[in-house]
Amino acid sequence: TVVLTAVVLILGSRLRASGAITAQQLTTFVLSGGTVTSASIGIGEQWVKVQEALGAAEEVLGILPPRTASPDGKLQGGLDTASSGPASAAKSAPSAGAAAPGSAISFSGVDFSYPSRPDTPVLKKLDLEIPRGQLVALVGS
Repeated sequence: TVVLTAVVLILGSRLRASGAITAQQLTTFVLSGGTVTSASIGIGEQWVKVQEALGAAEEVLGILPPRTASPDGKLQGGLDTASSGPASAAKSAPSAGAAAPGSAISFSGVDFSYPSRPDTPVLKKLDLEIPRGQLVALVGS
C-alpha cells in the first residue's frame, strides 16, 4: 500500500503541476484511497475469521448424527435447535461411544494443556457434571 500511495502522489503531483487537478482534489483522492484500502484489508481479515469459524463448526457438527427425514416428513437426529432441554438433547446425543442410557458423566479436578504448550494450562481444576441425555461441548479460542 505504501508503494501504491507513492505512485498516486507522484502521478497526482504531475497532474497538479500541469493544472489538470487542484490540490484539494489530489488530497481528497489520496485520503479516500487510503480509506478504501484500509476497509478492503479489514474485509479480508474478517473473511479469514469467518472461514475459521466455519471450519470449527464443521468439526463440532461432525460429531452429531446426520438429520434424516422420517416417512411422516419430520426431521430426526442431529441437533434440534427448535426446542431445548433433556428430551431434545437426548434425541441428538451421538450414539458412537456414548455412555449407556441412564448414566451421567462427571469430571473432577481436570487439568489440561496442549503438548505444544505444556506450561500454558487450558483447563484448571475443571469440575463438570453432565446429566443423562445432555449434549455438551467445550469450546474455546
